[in-house]
Amino acid sequence: MLKKAIEDFASSIEYSNSFLSVAPCSYKQEIADYSLLFSGMVYKYFTLTKDKSFLEKMLPACTFINDYYSSFEDFDGLLKNADKEWNLVDWPEGARDNYEFSNKHAVLNAYYIYSLESEENIKKALGIEYICKSEQLKKSFNNEFLSNETGLYTDNKESAHSSVHSNMLPLAFGICKDENKIADYLLRRGMRCSVYMSYFYLKALCRAERKEEALSFITSSDKNSWLNMINEGATTLFEAWGKEEKWNTSLFHPWGASPLLIYFEELEK
Repeated sequence: MLKKAIEDFASSIEYSNSFLSVAPCSYKQEIADYSLLFSGMVYKYFTLTKDKSFLEKMLPACTFINDYYSSFEDFDGLLKNADKEWNLVDWPEGARDNYEFSNKHAVLNAYYIYSLESEENIKKALGIEYICKSEQLKKSFNNEFLSNETGLYTDNKESAHSSVHSNMLPLAFGICKDENKIADYLLRRGMRCSVYMSYFYLKALCRAERKEEALSFITSSDKNSWLNMINEGATTLFEAWGKEEKWNTSLFHPWGASPLLIYFEELEK
């Protein structure tokens, strides 16, 4: 199923000359965040299967995405004005922890670094020479978004606001200088994000060896919890934490399955 999904997304380039967030489908929707997660999904599939032939087949799609976004690079390599495609950050809108958008913001650039590093990992696995661009961009990211006053990441350079989103992704993607400080902040704030972004929140905690705390969020009975869905009658996974968070909340949304992913990737080890 995962292989089929990856192939469908990659094939959207052929009939749209862009990378679509819904595939296979005639609905042409482009979401920057999703595009920049694709290379990581391809590499994750490879770590599970060791299928080098499929990795080689999907590499052109990964390169297509990263080449497209590279056209928005600023002088320091970070993305600026890359808003032709929807910059989602989180969904529903109320789950963004008051994130402050700008023409050069933290969440999109964290995804870009992740996407580039994933393509580099793919090329390394295939024995293809590559320039290690992601490491330099991690330095640029810290220079741009890390506050000297607080030691936290801000949503953008002009902002003093540090959302959980601007901090969970640098930790989850290995960009942070001080993982413990960011993990402490995330724990103080709590899981102030959507079901979709909960995966990255939990992944960030696990990277900082806060696995017991991650498990406590999975088993929590707070409003932002899977138990809240169960209490509302869920037999599958909701799009949001509760039915009233969005007027047309989907009651069957696979992005809610992060506890399973986190358990098998992190907690059973």
